[in-house]
Amino acid sequence: MVRKSRYGFSRKVFSRVQPCYNHFNINNGGQNNEEPVKFVRLYSGTDGQSHFEDLNPAQFAELQPAEGVIFRDIAPDQNSEWHNAPRRRFLITLSGSLDVTVGDGNAMNFGPGDVFLADNLTGQEHTIHPKDNWTRAIIEL
Repeated sequence: MVRKSRYGFSRKVFSRVQPCYNHFNINNGGQNNEEPVKFVRLYSGTDGQSHFEDLNPAQFAELQPAEGVIFRDIAPDQNSEWHNAPRRRFLITLSGSLDVTVGDGNAMNFGPGDVFLADNLTGQEHTIHPKDNWTRAIIEL
């Protein structure tokens, strides 16, 4: 069975990160408990605060220009206090997980396969709190 996201895309759209989906395969009496992949933008609103916005992966179905890719690990004790994104970038969680809290008070957990676009270059900042060793691919735009 091919799981479809709420936008109607199958997991095959993200075939290059397919191994990351194994994190969600939980044996529960043969039931499929996969979580849909998060595709979220972190941005600065007109109110000056940072916010989350769900993105439609179809917006990025074509080749996107990028400056480069970096792979990084961060340990659970390396919390990051309030900061803005240094530049516009995609962060794709490869393993581990982290909580991101934005200026409007909302928090979101990102696990393997989840993607967020760090786009809050000004205004209210955000924090990150790794839950375990967080390995990610950073795609600089």
